[in-house]
Amino acid sequence: MNDPYSRVYWSVMDDEKFDGIREDVRLFGSWSLLLVVADMAWPAPAYIPPTVPRKAVARLSANGLIDLMDGHRFRVHGLASEREKRSQSARNAAAVRWQSEGNATRNAEVMLDEDETRTSTRTRVNGASTTPRVRALPTRGPVA
Repeated sequence: MNDPYSRVYWSVMDDEKFDGIREDVRLFGSWSLLLVVADMAWPAPAYIPPTVPRKAVARLSANGLIDLMDGHRFRVHGLASEREKRSQSARNAAAVRWQSEGNATRNAEVMLDEDETRTSTRTRVNGASTTPRVRALPTRGPVA
């Protein structure tokens, strides 16, 4: 899966910070939208979308779910650690992959070097080369 995504863990059902938030679809929806916006902007702080009600922003901040910043910006609490976990997981997977034998066969043809590629692409049709001719552009004399 290569599509961008944001994660909402089931722990929101137990987390005390979500008390009174998960039961109100406007508040939980506002938090979900802010999570997506913050994830898209990460690692920079995100701007609060104008569609999120101010009362919802104030309540989410009071519950400790978002940190408000100057200039109508915010950060979602815990997003940095979540992103770090994802990055570490990707680094570990890449390290394992680079240390493995790989899946390419060992009898693959050797790649041609640049000179061999140039000469091998010049085929002749009725005795004429199919390689396009390059002409120099005319100059207007020395540039002062």
